[in-house]
Amino acid sequence: MAQSLDSDVDVLGRIRFFEGFSPEHLKLIAFSAESRSLPEKLLLFDEGQLLHSAYVIVSGTLRAEHKVKGTEKPVRREIGGGV
Repeated sequence: MAQSLDSDVDVLGRIRFFEGFSPEHLKLIAFSAESRSLPEKLLLFDEGQLLHSAYVIVSGTLRAEHKVKGTEKPVRREIGGGV
């Protein structure tokens, strides 16, 4: 395995969602993953949009907003690395 693949497997192995996955499964996921650096305030997707991918935050934070019916202000949550 290449060093970056080892590093990606290590990152995935520390995320609660992937608990119980074998190292081989994590390697397959890491191999097919794409690392991206994203600019601030980039809209990744809209609430309710159908997606065919997932994001793992390695560093930095993501702001998620949920629009609550009958209110003006959306509920906001900051999500940090490893989620």
